[in-house]
Parts: sequence; C-alpha cells; structure tokens
Amino acid sequence: MKKFMKILMILLSVIYPVIVFVFLYFLKTPVRVLSIFIIIVAAGIFLTFTSRNKDAKKTSVDIKQIITPILLLTAGLLCFLTNKIFFLKLYSVFLSAIFLGLFGSTLFFEPTMIFRFATLADKSIIGSTCENEVRKYCRVVTIIWCLFFIMNGTISTLTAFSQDIFHITEEQADKVWTIYNGCLSYVLMGLLFAGEYLVRINYDSHLIKAVPVSKINQNSRKESHVLCVDCNSKSKKTWGDFLNETECYRKKFNNLPEDKIVLSPANQWTLLTALCAAIQCKKTPVLDFENANSLPSIQSEKRSQPIPEIQGQDAIIEIHHDGNTNQISLSALEDKIDSIIQAEGKKLLMQKKPFTINQNEPEQYLTDLLLHFTLGKKFFTEL
Repeated sequence: MKKFMKILMILLSVIYPVIVFVFLYFLKTPVRVLSIFIIIVAAGIFLTFTSRNKDAKKTSVDIKQIITPILLLTAGLLCFLTNKIFFLKLYSVFLSAIFLGLFGSTLFFEPTMIFRFATLADKSIIGSTCENEVRKYCRVVTIIWCLFFIMNGTISTLTAFSQDIFHITEEQADKVWTIYNGCLSYVLMGLLFAGEYLVRINYDSHLIKAVPVSKINQNSRKESHVLCVDCNSKSKKTWGDFLNETECYRKKFNNLPEDKIVLSPANQWTLLTALCAAIQCKKTPVLDFENANSLPSIQSEKRSQPIPEIQGQDAIIEIHHDGNTNQISLSALEDKIDSIIQAEGKKLLMQKKPFTINQNEPEQYLTDLLLHFTLGKKFFTEL
C-alpha cells in the first residue's frame, strides 16, 4: 500500500500542470478550491515520503524528497491567501530550475545524470570497453536536457507573467499558462525523449561492447542477450544460459582430480561454456581435434555462486591436432582478439546474420569462437 501511495504521489506531482489545466480550463474550478486540493496533495506527498516503518533505523529526512511538497504547499497557501492563480504558476518555473540544478551539477560532479540512468538500466556498461564512449554520449545528452530545462523554465516564466508582458486579460493569461505547462511542455519533453531514444538505438548499434573471457562478471551482458542460434531449430542460447551452464560445469570440474579437462570442439556452444568453466576452475582445457570426446552431462540449475576471477597470463589452453600439441596462453589469445576488434570490430558488428564458425584450423577456430563471444555476436551451431 505504501509503495502504491508513493507512486500515486509522484504521479500527482509530475502531472501537476495537467491537473491545474483540467481544473481551470475544463472544470472552471474556483481558485481557492483548487489551492486547497494542491495543499492536500502536498501534505500527502510529504507524509508519504517522510513516514518510516517501525523497524526502520533511518531518522534523517532526504531533502530531495521534501522539495516538491514544500514547493506545492507554499504555492497552494499563497494562492489560497491571495485568491490569485499566479503563485501556482510559479511551481513549473521552480521545478525546471530544480531539474536544471540536479542535471547541471552532475556535469561538474560526475557521473552525469544520464549516465547514472544508463547504468541502472544496463549494469554491463561499467567496466566495459565502451564505458568511456557511453560516458561522453551521456554527457552530451545531459547538456541537451539542461538546455531543455533552461528553455522550458524560460517559457514557463513568460507564461506566468504573460498578462503583464503581452498585455492580455487574466483569463487569457491563465489559458496561455495552462496550455503550455499542462500540455505543450509535455509534448516537447516527449519529442526529446523519442528523438534521443532513436539516436541512442543507432549509437548503441555502433558500440563495441567487448567482454573477454578474463573479464566476465554477472552483469557483463543482459541475461536475455542472445549468444548462439541453433542451425536447425533456431532455438537460442542467451547470456543467462551461459552463466547457468558454466556454473554447472565448474561444479563438475572442481570435483575432478585431473588438472586437465579434455574437450571436444564438435559443438561450439558446449565447447565455449566448458572452456570458460575449466579456465575459471584454474584447470587446463585441452581441445582434442583428434578424438570425439564427450563432456560430462550437465543439468541446468539456478545460479548460486559468484564467477571466479581469472588471471589471463596464468590460464593455458592446450590444442591437440595432427599428432601435435600446442599451448597458448589466454592473455596472448585475447591480445590477438583485441587487435582484430580494433581493426575490424565495427565492420563485424555491422554484419546482420549470425556467424558460422568453421573448424578448418584449430587455433583459428578457437580465435573465431572467442572473438564472437567477446563481441557478443550470435553464431550458428547445433545445440
């Protein structure tokens, strides 16, 4: 119930100009009646955000939570005492100023406001190869929103004083204010949201979000991110599936006495998950191109363990092919992959169809597999 009340109070404070617009323009509500309603809303917001559970230890009040009710309460009281709608009009001006202060301050005390929103929606940004690019983009978007709040606040001020500035009647001034602050300002805000969203989609499509094996964590990608597609059934494997299956393999490999885990390259998805699990267990994965070795079966279960840290320079991958045994360190392999991404990363990302990995040359096969995984690009296999 308390959560519902918080959502309701936030909604009422956000659509305040719309409420005033409806009451004044359509319902023809007397000013003092409207001011009483505003005071009640302000009191409701204040009580909702300052009330605490009996078990709560927090005793201080977050000043950001009481700014809105204080502004509404002040506007409502002044409006009631003077019987003038003018003081209700100033709320939109002060609200734009507050948002400008909140967004603008983060330009000097980073991270910027938009970057904070972005990382709340996608935790994989932090620590990724594209973090600096995202920070720069979010800074530009934050500046644009600051300019919007300046423009919106300026227009709100002009509409609040429109009777004196444009020499119109009080009724006309009320209509001008309500039409802009209760309607047009939201249209402009919606257009800015929509425009930025379209730009962001295009921008994201060109970002290289590389996640090498040695840097994997729970939030490296969204759980719904598709990594692999079945050649025949078109069924998919996601990042969530990868996390689940690698944990299952880790549990099995940790119980094995051997220091080496022999893997078959026949199935790319199985190889990928088992290879990563073996490295995380600090065991040496052996890619046997000479024998079709089957991996122990796994049963997917809910994750319960954190992903172990990997030291790339200590992790060794062994390859058996044509009677020869080659060893390559994970760090050397990832350096090679990083060079490919630097040279051709954006070109690879622009390819629409999932990759098909060939087993022509063992080391190249492994490089291609981990390249696709690092880029987060879908590849075809038989699941």
